[in-house]
Amino acid sequence: MILCVGSRNTQRPYCSRVCCTESVKNALRLKEENPQAKCDGALQGYPDVRFQRAILPAKSQDRPAYSLCGTSPQNPPLVTADGGKLMIKYYEPLLDAAITSEADLVVLASGNCADIEDNRKTAQFYKVAVESDGFFLEAHAKLKAG
Repeated sequence: MILCVGSRNTQRPYCSRVCCTESVKNALRLKEENPQAKCDGALQGYPDVRFQRAILPAKSQDRPAYSLCGTSPQNPPLVTADGGKLMIKYYEPLLDAAITSEADLVVLASGNCADIEDNRKTAQFYKVAVESDGFFLEAHAKLKAG
């Protein structure tokens, strides 16, 4: 799984806060259906707090379901087809090395993208706040009316 596809770059520097969690859920479901399956993730925003939050509560304490390799937006993973095999090449900053691995399937997890202008108009109409990236802010739990 390649996470942060189309994000964590100059056009979209933000994290949409959902693809990491959903990727972990997908990996856990895959492991339930096929315990021998190996799921790896290449996260371009490495290291990422949201991913850590997503993976820590996962059921993987007793049976590892997901491993993570780090890449950077400057060196995104490269997927090629070599003689019918999918090959993924990525740079691992912790090892300071380029790594190539074979995959049966490559899943791209792209982040959400906000329509900044429409969201600002809607936010103004409903008197709610938006972030600089154009996403609506969640209601504060302590300030939220019951």
